[in-house]
Amino acid sequence: MRRALVSLPDGAWNIIDTDLKGQIDDGDSEVIRNFNFLSNRKRASPHR
Repeated sequence: MRRALVSLPDGAWNIIDTDLKGQIDDGDSEVIRNFNFLSNRKRASPHR
């Protein structure tokens, strides 16, 4: 697995902290990784 350091704007961190942590996963990296996976999966879906 490759790892990368990412920079996110404060607004994105606020969403992660208030809305996504605990629902998708508990750690910052896990939330970002799972959100990225879900958004890529949605984009690849033929049923838009």
